[in-house]
Amino acid sequence: EMVQALQIVRGERLNRGIPIDLVTDPNQTGIIGYEYSEITSTPGELEAKRTTTNPDMAALMVSFFKELGLSRGDIVVVGSSGSFPSLYIACLSACEAMGLAPLSIISLMASEYGANIPGFNFLDMVTALKEAGKTAFYPGAVSIGGESDSGKGVSSDVIGKLETQIESSGLQYFRNPSLKEGTQERLDWLNELIGERPIKAFVNIGGATANVGTDPIFLYLKPGVNHISQYAPFETGGLLYALARQGIPVIHLLYVKGLVAQNGLPWDPIPLPSELSLQRKLLGVSEKAAMATLFLAYWAIALLLRLRGARTLRHRLGLFDRQR
Repeated sequence: EMVQALQIVRGERLNRGIPIDLVTDPNQTGIIGYEYSEITSTPGELEAKRTTTNPDMAALMVSFFKELGLSRGDIVVVGSSGSFPSLYIACLSACEAMGLAPLSIISLMASEYGANIPGFNFLDMVTALKEAGKTAFYPGAVSIGGESDSGKGVSSDVIGKLETQIESSGLQYFRNPSLKEGTQERLDWLNELIGERPIKAFVNIGGATANVGTDPIFLYLKPGVNHISQYAPFETGGLLYALARQGIPVIHLLYVKGLVAQNGLPWDPIPLPSELSLQRKLLGVSEKAAMATLFLAYWAIALLLRLRGARTLRHRLGLFDRQR
């Protein structure tokens, strides 16, 4: 699923005439952005961005969801900046594989090498996925992102273009520069959508202020699954801590080097692992079990062909009628 989604994004980039830089993106994923652009919010590590394009990131997300005991139909809220579009795709691929119900809020500003290409930003990517039939990847809401979640410091012309794009998308647009009020607006929106149904997990991707807040306590979150017991104040905690206060577990995806080191995935792999590796992990099948299954399938097919061949031969020899 993730491999296919990345191919769609890559194809859309090329269709828009935006070439792939083989120096920054040697695996030619098409999802690595520029070092700097007018919608770049903060510094970013190129190797970290490349690491997240590994299709096994989707398998890792499946393992996190299984660790939390999630099952088909469970609601997962996803808050993602434009800094790690590959992690967003990995997360939504895992949701689709497990039949989960994601509710996503994305922001359009991005750190270096993220979804920071003018004319091919995060919203462009998810729109391409939606138009290719992957509607589950399309978010329910969007914000500008960056400082104060409103692109503070970015030129008014750039903000105007982004707002025009957002308005044409028809998505819920969060634009309140107040962290406290913006957090409450997100909570109200979620409550209106889901009613009494419980949120089973919150996935934070990147470091959007609207999600992680401004309190330095978020720096103590570990990569992956967190069951939070110490909270930032509501005024400074963002959506992550507002949901954690309700007892909702958090999957935190920001410190990529720690994430892969703790989970046995390679750092900056060139080339990327194969799709077959991803499929085995998504299905929870070990390599030996997968090979055994293939072996049995091979012999079953061989036996079937052999029986069909014998039956045909008996017909030719006139033996079939005599045996009935």
